[in-house]
Amino acid sequence: MPTFGSRLKLAMKHARKTRVQVAAAVGMTRQTIGMLVNDKVKSMTAENAAEAANFLGVSYYWLCTGKGRMIEPIPLAKHQLPFRRIRAEDLERLRAAGKLAEAESFMLGLLSVAEAGDSTKSQAN
Repeated sequence: MPTFGSRLKLAMKHARKTRVQVAAAVGMTRQTIGMLVNDKVKSMTAENAAEAANFLGVSYYWLCTGKGRMIEPIPLAKHQLPFRRIRAEDLERLRAAGKLAEAESFMLGLLSVAEAGDSTKSQAN
């Protein structure tokens, strides 16, 4: 089973965050985060792990145990989408800010959640 450190490293890669950023978010040193991802330290306190999971956008349960999904899907019915249509100038602003890949990843995630919801409905019928 993967270690806490390997899960933390994977979560950091997923969120595109550095050791310095994670350390600042949870109130630890960069060196301690390094020791965690290199399995020199086994785990964080529950509070720090919760802060790290929240900062990195991953499941706290997954980060701590390795069980379940790294990213919990958000049911679309509970949330209003923050957009109706993406305009070309909006895409260009995202590209200029270096955020286009992140936005595309977010959109694909929403689509996969929507598709999963559709298949669940059709299975229930």
